[in-house]
Amino acid sequence: MNYKEFENTKIYNENVLDLYDDWESPTVIISDGAYGVNGFPTDPNNVSKLTNWYEEHIKNGAKMLLPKQHYGFGTQKSDGLLFIPY
Repeated sequence: MNYKEFENTKIYNENVLDLYDDWESPTVIISDGAYGVNGFPTDPNNVSKLTNWYEEHIKNGAKMLLPKQHYGFGTQKSDGLLFIPY
């Protein structure tokens, strides 16, 4: 895994879909996800396809949450964050 560690914090530069199975439950996940502009290999080429792109991340991320945690997603195209309470 490609990451930098600072005190008790790890910052990964990887495809998160390759990390979910190996991670301990995190305190927070901050992700610069898809924008629907074909900006990276798996970024959809249309904003209308973002729901499908984020679905797998929401399912995998929600499995890792500890009680009282939230998983937030946001894009430049959205009006805010989508929070998934555990």
